[in-house]
Amino acid sequence: MKLKAVLAQKDFEALTGPAKEFYVESDGLYVLDVESVSVDGKTFSLEDTAGLRKVLADLKAKNQKKAEQLAAFEGVDPEEAKAAIAKVKDLEDPENLDDKVKQQVKAIEEQYDTKYRKQMESLKAENAKLMGERDKAIQAHGQSHLVSEARKAFAAHKVLADWQDVMLDKVRACTRVKPDGQGGFKIDVVDADGTPRITNMQNSTDLMGVAELVGEFKTSQALAVCFEGSNASGSGAAGQTGRMTTGGRHVISEADASNAVKYREAKERAQKAGAQLVIQ
Repeated sequence: MKLKAVLAQKDFEALTGPAKEFYVESDGLYVLDVESVSVDGKTFSLEDTAGLRKVLADLKAKNQKKAEQLAAFEGVDPEEAKAAIAKVKDLEDPENLDDKVKQQVKAIEEQYDTKYRKQMESLKAENAKLMGERDKAIQAHGQSHLVSEARKAFAAHKVLADWQDVMLDKVRACTRVKPDGQGGFKIDVVDADGTPRITNMQNSTDLMGVAELVGEFKTSQALAVCFEGSNASGSGAAGQTGRMTTGGRHVISEADASNAVKYREAKERAQKAGAQLVIQ
């Protein structure tokens, strides 16, 4: 039997036998839980790329249209056009030209200088805008990939549901996502200086992955409350943390921010007050 990539809840509940074990719940759907692998420099994974493909296709079409418009002016340089007009004026004694002809030559010269410069500047500005939209789309899809990998790690290390948003903030703060050059994304676990970290596994020089990072969080006393088996009683166990300041900000110290219980409590208080949480 072939396994479907994603199932609605009713389809998942209709499964029998061990097939259910191959799916994980995500945003109301049940997604086939497969591990991304790289073979000969190519990455194979199960991801929803429909949104990114549509955005990239639209941007490609817009770029193609602008390229065709630019092609109409290929080889035309405003400065060269002005020089050519000047040569025409030099062919005869300017004193022998009547005022009307002089005015026509001047008008053509100004037309070339103004028209083509403005059109080139407009096309370049719109192209820069399209490139910016493309970069934003890639960045958003990269973050979606990071969240997907983090959720898998949370499931593997049994992060409590109430603490997954806190843990996701921690993962984002310790990672950097960038395109891998082959249509996918690469997640680097980095230190405070932004340097990629090496795995702690013996006899290996591979880079650390998200799953190992979450496992490292599990050994932290401050973050142990986020995992199954913790004896903490919840966000109220640490008492109130943080303070309100002017300008609609809620401030928490770096020491308190490193404690998962205190960080979550401060974040909840800031959200309820409609304020921004700031770590100082």
